[in-house]
Amino acid sequence: MHKLLILFSILFFNEKAYSLNIFELTAIGTAIPLLYDQYFDNSLKEENMYQKSNKIINKHTPKKITPDLNPKIHSTSDLIYYLEMIEEINFYNKNY
Repeated sequence: MHKLLILFSILFFNEKAYSLNIFELTAIGTAIPLLYDQYFDNSLKEENMYQKSNKIINKHTPKKITPDLNPKIHSTSDLIYYLEMIEEINFYNKNY
């Protein structure tokens, strides 16, 4: 009975009363670092992986594919490139 009275007095006769409970203190303690991280986040100013890969693809693909009726083929690599372009033009014409 003596232990029960001590526990009862500790729980109910405290002079300090806090309006924040343990759940609210935990929520505040968790939210403050997250909000700080989001506010000072500079990752949106940088290029993301999609933009970098899109820039590389646009850099290496021809802007306008037009058939060249009089190609100048000086080497086998020029021939391979010319045949690939013809194949792409035919592919685009069939699919679009």
